Amino acid sequence: MDRRTFLTSTGSATGLAVLTSLPAAGYERRGFITGLALPEVQPMPSKRLATGYGVCAHPNFNKATYRHTTAWMERLAGMNASYFRGMYAPNLPSVRLATSEARKHGLGWLATVTPEDLQQSKSELLTRLRHLRDNAADVVIAIEGVNESNSMSDGSRPSVDWAKRTVAVQKTIWDFVRATPALNHVKVVGPSLHATVDTARRDHLQLGSLGLQRYFDCAGLHRYFGGRYPNYHIDKRLRWIREAYGHVPTWVTETGYTNSVDNLTEHKPVPDRVSAAYGPLSLLEFAVRGCRSTRYELLDDPDDGAKNEVESNLGLWRTRGRKPSTWTEKPEVRVMRKFLASVKDPGPSYTPRPIRLKVTGPDEIRSLAVAKRNGNAAVLLWQARAIFDPINRRRIDVAPVNVRVKTAQSSTTVRVPAGEVVKFRL
Repeated sequence: MDRRTFLTSTGSATGLAVLTSLPAAGYERRGFITGLALPEVQPMPSKRLATGYGVCAHPNFNKATYRHTTAWMERLAGMNASYFRGMYAPNLPSVRLATSEARKHGLGWLATVTPEDLQQSKSELLTRLRHLRDNAADVVIAIEGVNESNSMSDGSRPSVDWAKRTVAVQKTIWDFVRATPALNHVKVVGPSLHATVDTARRDHLQLGSLGLQRYFDCAGLHRYFGGRYPNYHIDKRLRWIREAYGHVPTWVTETGYTNSVDNLTEHKPVPDRVSAAYGPLSLLEFAVRGCRSTRYELLDDPDDGAKNEVESNLGLWRTRGRKPSTWTEKPEVRVMRKFLASVKDPGPSYTPRPIRLKVTGPDEIRSLAVAKRNGNAAVLLWQARAIFDPINRRRIDVAPVNVRVKTAQSSTTVRVPAGEVVKFRL
């Protein structure tokens, strides 16, 4: 490996590989590659990558695992997630506890505030928003519009005026946030639509024709991959958003994988070690497109030991029972904890200095330069290739590839395995 040291803590396809430089003969000598010969690259602030990752949870669920608010909040904070997404329901003690626990752990809240059935009145919505303003303004980082209002829970079409009502709800949220000084820091996220119904693209266009884009800071998007590599149809869905709303930032409010490996007929599952490998790659695939992303979800539902319910096996923690003592973390938790710790960079926002950098490799190679406020910079390298076939339910063997990383000081060959992120320090 060009006399470099390749360090990984796992030796599997689920780790963060870190490559560190060692002085060695045989390299292109220092200064041979001039800075002017290389493209200038603007690194992403490492903090932006770290804070772009959140996890969906249900602080309003009081009859199952999520009733143990302190326990699930501790686990969320312990994996280095930046925020959680969940319903803000002011009359529930669990929501008040979630607010105080988020404050204690320094977690943000992407708050949903209106039910999917569009039955909430404007007066009820404003009452909820006022309660949020008065009790959770320091915790809430964003407020989201109606969830999947273009499809009913049973898969049927909603009422003919669903789009008009969705825009009306969004305008109420937007007007309230913009008129409230205590919420000046809060982003307003547009409604995320159900993307697998036949009318999905047309539904986006309909909302755009009604001016929805005037009432959000970020468009909302749900993007699940059906067991595939985590770039499946991302660009297609983002194109729908551009067609409907123009070039706007996008916040992915649901994404992830199910481990319901005994279910052969519905949403394609993956084994938990595959979802672990895809965890950091999913975050990166969204980040290079300018999107924050939110993993659905924190906890499985108790499933009697079976793995045949899609909705019951989307979590990062297995839950054999309701009590926290029965919960066990899946491999993805460990992988994400380590990855997020490696890019974490607390402090105020900042803009890194540009660097001279060129990455050369096969077409499937992706890269992202990141930098911390102390001046440390790195390029993250990965293969955009699947390591699992969800149709035939088998692992795919993908060979490592060599990538050339050129800086003003050196030119280095880096070996990049599939299913891992290689961090090359610059």
